[in-house]
Amino acid sequence: MKYGTISKSMGGQQWWNEIINRLEWCDTFIYLLSNDSLNSEHCIKEYEIADALGKAIIPVKLRIRTEIPDNLKNLEQLQFVDFTEYSINSVTDLLNAVAITQRGPGKKPHKSIENLPYKKSTLPFVDNPTKQSSQHETLATYNYVAGLSQRLSRNEHTQRAYCRWLESYLTATANLAPSVSGNRIRQMSTLPLNILIDSMSAAQVRAWLNDLISSDYGTSDISQAKASVSALATLLREDGLIPDYVYQSIKSLSVNLPKREAAVKRRLLSSAQMSTLIVAAIEIATSESQRCRNHLAVLLLCTMLFRRSDITQVRWRQFSYTDSQASLCFSRSGEDHPIEVFPSVQQVLEEWQHILEKVNRNNIQDTYVIRRFWKNGTIGVEGISPEGVRLIVSEAAAYAGMGAISPEDLRFSGAVMLYSQYSYPIHKISILLGDKSIVSTSRQIERGKAYLSDQPISTFDLLNRALC
Repeated sequence: MKYGTISKSMGGQQWWNEIINRLEWCDTFIYLLSNDSLNSEHCIKEYEIADALGKAIIPVKLRIRTEIPDNLKNLEQLQFVDFTEYSINSVTDLLNAVAITQRGPGKKPHKSIENLPYKKSTLPFVDNPTKQSSQHETLATYNYVAGLSQRLSRNEHTQRAYCRWLESYLTATANLAPSVSGNRIRQMSTLPLNILIDSMSAAQVRAWLNDLISSDYGTSDISQAKASVSALATLLREDGLIPDYVYQSIKSLSVNLPKREAAVKRRLLSSAQMSTLIVAAIEIATSESQRCRNHLAVLLLCTMLFRRSDITQVRWRQFSYTDSQASLCFSRSGEDHPIEVFPSVQQVLEEWQHILEKVNRNNIQDTYVIRRFWKNGTIGVEGISPEGVRLIVSEAAAYAGMGAISPEDLRFSGAVMLYSQYSYPIHKISILLGDKSIVSTSRQIERGKAYLSDQPISTFDLLNRALC
């Protein structure tokens, strides 16, 4: 590394601060070994900092007669890459060594940068040094939520998921205090800028993602967790708060994702099993209002055949009444379809509406129907997430001792039940399922009819009340 080149490129910013910043952000430290570099004060300092920060060290031997000094004898314990005879093989060996370190879990830092005798100055790196002081005075906090909504994603559920993962990342790597009582969005709107910039390290992100993998998070969770930090890196880079190479190192980061589990065959539930699951969803709730919410969510899955995404997005304004009969304006493939709400669903829907009106004390027409609950038991203003819908079903199934059941199992089972036992019009079922054609819907239902042909109708009290 040529210090004169760095100093010239850095302008007014101290070159040593920039070197330490790059050491913090890098994943792998390549030490080019020669008698000069092994006796250079600055090269030794760089190596010691990289080692203290837990970076992967790759020593590259440039000269045959290179003597390792006593204070660096631990380098001899590492596998050298031989560049004494420069060739395509030596380049390949170096690239393979770097690739191996990129796939590994990485070492944990064993010493804080602040505890080193040659630490950087307290000001975090800003890409444009002439704006360093003014930027940090005016941008003491950073609005991650506004950046997501205005520049990256307008989907509310994606924003909430990204905020949840970013909070997890900053809590794990920067000791950010976790939010409480539904204040996550507020916290993500006023994040300390210095914490964000210091957390922009590909090594830290990789270590965090590997911790998630070791905690048995799935592929989709890991991908979304990485995307949340990549989104922050994108925003900070666009605002000139981190350099491009930091952004690129995080954006191009790769980890060994857990192997995808084999696709689980869809379960077809009998009427008795569906009734048991509905009761279990009610019983796992911790309050009367949560019981009503869970009841309605499961009813929408198995009688109105809602997708998880439908449940998260449906708003009160989509419901209307004609002669006391509720109907829902249902959107499929860009078209609106008015669907009558079954009497049993309407009854629970009105109970839930009464609960929300007492809590909100204002017009709820433009709000979400199925809300999330915070840990302290209060009803949030945000809609439930798709993961929240899955948890209601899976926890109810576990409570009832029914094994693994997904929301899609409920939808499919409900569709078969509606058609085979209650003669519900096939074209309406096709609309609710979102199938491309009635023929496709008929084929699915025919495959399920044989299984349900011997199941007693009377045990499924819900549909019996709703459709008889």
